[in-house]
Amino acid sequence: MKTLSLLATLLICCNLPAQDYLSCQRVFSRVDGDVFANDLPAAMQRIDSIYDAYDFIYARHCIKSLQICCKANDSLRAEKWLSRCFTQGVPVWVIRNNELMKKSFSFQNTLAVIGNYDSLHAIYERSYDHELRAELDSLIELDQARTKKVNEVFIPFRPGVYFRWKQNNKRQAERIREIIQEHGYPGERLIGLPQTIVDSAVNYKYLVRYGPNLGETSAYYMLIHYYSTPREDMNELLMKSLVLGYLPPEFYATWNDFMARYGRKKEGHLYYNQWHDDLETALHREAIDRRRHAIGLNTLEEKERNRSVLSERRKAGSSNSEVVLE
Repeated sequence: MKTLSLLATLLICCNLPAQDYLSCQRVFSRVDGDVFANDLPAAMQRIDSIYDAYDFIYARHCIKSLQICCKANDSLRAEKWLSRCFTQGVPVWVIRNNELMKKSFSFQNTLAVIGNYDSLHAIYERSYDHELRAELDSLIELDQARTKKVNEVFIPFRPGVYFRWKQNNKRQAERIREIIQEHGYPGERLIGLPQTIVDSAVNYKYLVRYGPNLGETSAYYMLIHYYSTPREDMNELLMKSLVLGYLPPEFYATWNDFMARYGRKKEGHLYYNQWHDDLETALHREAIDRRRHAIGLNTLEEKERNRSVLSERRKAGSSNSEVVLE
């Protein structure tokens, strides 16, 4: 109930505008059901409600929308979502090499959008904070180097390396907290997509195996490492970023799962079953679903269905020819 009351208080106190990204996330979760039912007209009606209502739409949701339009052979809608993909930073190579989206290159009415790629991409480049982007790149590079040492060091030397890793986690979390307080959570909306996505040679194998599920994860992984040991939460601070579209709800849910698993029991952190599962899920299932719904996530049943489908796609090598799922 703590999350529900925190969210209710935030909505009242902040007098938030119509761009509630929890509602946006719920729409895309419902679109999954339409896709499984092969009801593409219903899916397109839902994504129509998103297109003009939000200044910022996550790249993965733009991709998902374009995939659906291409699958339905709806060239007019595909034209709109192709343009939105470009203004949200999706590289041309990702669209050209996806089995569904590449159809947008064969529609007559999308040729002008493709020809205008540089101008549309320039809109994306102006939309995020390049200075913070560079800082987060530097922070995650240090995080990954320290984490690699922890994983590879000989056992006799591990305590010292582990201690320095924890100290670094604390320093980086404190810096992330400062950024959130000043600007919002440093995710895709604030710092754009990783610079590495422009390199098709590096990323093509990932695209084929997992599909075009683009996102920004630097602060996400740093906070996972931070919450791998008992730490004070920053949920109240994060909730505003969540509602305003700076923070994907699955990130918030994952950190709370880590706090529930590794935090101090007296603090009473609760599971969302996004990364770690409640050991008594069967008993707490309804409560977990309420917490998930409160931050825009799909139900446990839908999450489990999607994960099973994604696993089967990877085994079959079909991830790059199917609509991405939540």
